[in-house]
Parts: sequence; C-alpha cells; structure tokens
Amino acid sequence: NLTGFEVATYLAPAPPSPAKPEFGPTTEPAQPVYSRYWLHNKGPAPLGFLPVSIAVSPGLVTPAEGTFEVEVVVSSHLTEEPHEGVVDLRVPEGWTATPAQRPFRLPPGGHVRFPVTVTPPQRDPGLSFISARTFAGGQLIEDVTTVAVGDDLPELPVPGPPPASGTAVKGTSSPQARPTGLSIALATDALSLRPGDRTALVLRLTNTTSDEIRGESQLASPWGTWSLLPQVIQGFTVAAGETADVSFPVEAPADAPDGHAWALAKVMWFGRCQYSPAIRLEVTR
Repeated sequence: NLTGFEVATYLAPAPPSPAKPEFGPTTEPAQPVYSRYWLHNKGPAPLGFLPVSIAVSPGLVTPAEGTFEVEVVVSSHLTEEPHEGVVDLRVPEGWTATPAQRPFRLPPGGHVRFPVTVTPPQRDPGLSFISARTFAGGQLIEDVTTVAVGDDLPELPVPGPPPASGTAVKGTSSPQARPTGLSIALATDALSLRPGDRTALVLRLTNTTSDEIRGESQLASPWGTWSLLPQVIQGFTVAAGETADVSFPVEAPADAPDGHAWALAKVMWFGRCQYSPAIRLEVTR
C-alpha cells in the first residue's frame, strides 16, 4: 500500500522480443564484396550498407624490380558503436607482404592507415593482384591493387591523356574491346524452351593474367522475362591461366507465353566491368 505522495519502483525481467523474420537477404550472394562498388556500376552500397570499408592504393603498381609499398586504409561508417577486426593481406604465391595481418580497433567514424611492404620474386611479365580483406557485418570486404610486371602489357591503360568527353561518347568502331585479363564467351548464342522446361545460361570465363581473379556476374534482361531467370547473380573464381564456367538457371513457367527476348551478363571484378554478348531467349509451344 502506498500513502499519499509515496513512490515505489519495481524492477521485473522483461521477456526478450520475439525475433522478426528479415524481409530479404542481408548479405551479398557473391563474396567477397568489392569495397569500391561504384566502379562496378552497381548503384547504391551493397546489402548491409558497408559499415566498414577498406582501400588499397595505388590502384595500379608497375614496379621496375624488387620491393615496393602500398597503403591500406580501413574506415568505419558506424556512428554509435566501435568496430574491431583484422586486415588480411593476400599476395600471389611466393610473394611476401609485411605485415601480412593487422589487427585494428576503430571508434565510431574512425579510420586507420598503414603501409604494407610487398616483395615479389623474379617472374615473367603479366598481371598479379594484392588484396586487403576484413570481415564486417557478416561479409568479407575486399579491395585490390593490380601489379603489372612488364612495360608493354596490352591490359595496361592507353598512354597519354584521356580523350575529350565529346570524343569518348562517340564510342568505337573496333569489333573487339581492349584485353582486360578476363575474356568472356557464351556456351551458346540462343536458348529455346517450352513451358515447364529448364536449362542453363552458361558463361565461359578465361583468365589470361598471372593470378587468381574473383568477381561476380549479374544477368540483365527486359521486363517481362524475369520469371525465366530465377537467379541472376553468381560469384566466380578463375585461377591463373584457367577457364571456368558460370551457370545461371533458366526456367520457363508452365504458363509462359510464346515470345523471344534477350539477356546478357555483366561481369565485375577488381574494379573492372565487362559485358557479354547478348543471348536469345525464346519460349515456344
């Protein structure tokens, strides 16, 4: 019983709030997530909003010989909580990176910057890659520096200043794009299905560099065809000098109408963005 103006406070344990199902995926289907996602022309930040980003600079290293240095920056975009983790440096087999790992703890909005010394062995001309990785938000986040051994590699940027914007937007009349280190081919140039059929759209990726390539491929097709393509994003890994297939399921629903359209794949890796030839998708009865 309480008398006038008397206050009593009681503490009672509250049951935990029931877990609510997520409305959709919270992590990217292709891992690791490339930190400089805008270079892949993917629009907004990846799923999870990239709470921590990582960057390696410079983006292209052309060492004459021997040891060189790159810089790694880890930044927290969190506003209330600190974040701690470990940066792992991946270099090609036979190379060394010092340090190979770097623990860190960041306050909200903080960042850390540190140098990494890389020592490659004597090797043949070609492209290799140095990556810095860290885990955040249930995802592996990665940035990559390209190391070009040799002066006349066809994958290197064209010497000289970039063309004026008025010239660049006119495109090119060349039947082939400049080599990038990854070539793309389709297993077939057309797919024909009947309602209820299932098949696969297969990309054939060939790695012409001296190191492993990791990335993701995403299908694009017109509105009205999306029911034919139930899974449009696939991650991939292609070893140096090897070829790998990336397979996307294609399914024609039982009520699919007759017609034909197109689909193509955007292939994204280490800040590069390439497009496959278009493939014909056809549904017949």
